[in-house]
Amino acid sequence: DLSGRHTPEQWGDLAVGACVRYGAAGIVIELSGSGTALTAVVRSRAEKRDLAVRLLPKGQPFPRHTPGVIYVREVFATQGKHDRAAGPASETERGRVHIVGHLPELELEMTTFEPGQSQSPNRLDAAAYVITELRGLNRDAPPDVRVDSAEALAAHRELSARLRAGRGRRF
Repeated sequence: DLSGRHTPEQWGDLAVGACVRYGAAGIVIELSGSGTALTAVVRSRAEKRDLAVRLLPKGQPFPRHTPGVIYVREVFATQGKHDRAAGPASETERGRVHIVGHLPELELEMTTFEPGQSQSPNRLDAAAYVITELRGLNRDAPPDVRVDSAEALAAHRELSARLRAGRGRRF
């Protein structure tokens, strides 16, 4: 969780740095209110690290991590946060989504947000975008729920190792 108040350059460095550090394929950027300025910041900060930025067409899933490339999905918030979270909430209720690690601020937002009654839940909104991407909820085809057990076991071991190595640090 890298939430906070940052200058555009700080935000861009945090986003690009997280992609590099965690081997992420890319970033989802909400364009509402900022237009393409955030994508330009990511491109600028990535270029300082000799990384390329590639925009993903609508509906195309994120490819696997490609060294030297950060993929960017630009999205427009056409629904309210409550509506955007409905699909991910359903996936979570069905046991298809699990939070790994200690993320108390996210957990608080997930369990206390009431539309119109509380502050805008930025962590919850980010989590909804992540779940939407990973579960393929933004594509016309139904999500592929088959899980390759070898890949799942490898991911579990990697996450466990990172969590053990990072005790006492915030993620």
